[in-house]
Amino acid sequence: MDTQRKVCAACKEEKSSEYFSPDRRGSFGLCAYCKPCNSLRSRRYRKANPETSNKINRNYRAKLKQKMLEAYGRKCTCCGEDRVQFLTLEHINHDGQAHREEFNGGIAPLLDLQRRGWPKDGYTLLCWNCNMATRHGDKCPHQEVRELEKTWALSPSI
Repeated sequence: MDTQRKVCAACKEEKSSEYFSPDRRGSFGLCAYCKPCNSLRSRRYRKANPETSNKINRNYRAKLKQKMLEAYGRKCTCCGEDRVQFLTLEHINHDGQAHREEFNGGIAPLLDLQRRGWPKDGYTLLCWNCNMATRHGDKCPHQEVRELEKTWALSPSI
């Protein structure tokens, strides 16, 4: 049974600790505001400061993407494309949708990979074209061309 109770700094209601997010700076290691009040405060801040809030999110996402690119080699493993705008993370076992759903989308799946040390098994970088070509189990056109080139190189000259 939960015996810790705390008063929310915003609504001034006394609530059990399950209504407060963990925060090592707060008393009892809990946030000063209950979860509903904290959510309301965040929404109000974002509404009042949309440019600051969006800029922070864009910068954070960009930095996280750079870390991901560094971890996975900064180029498409199929065709060698290295322009950042085109590179995407590919779940080799085609379980990306399940991974995103597990974390409710957003950047949480990338944060999960970062927390796990950017695992190499099951993940690679592909450019958008290669990623889309393999989305439904088809071969990427780059792979088909390489296979044809090998066939041509092995066939005797006329």
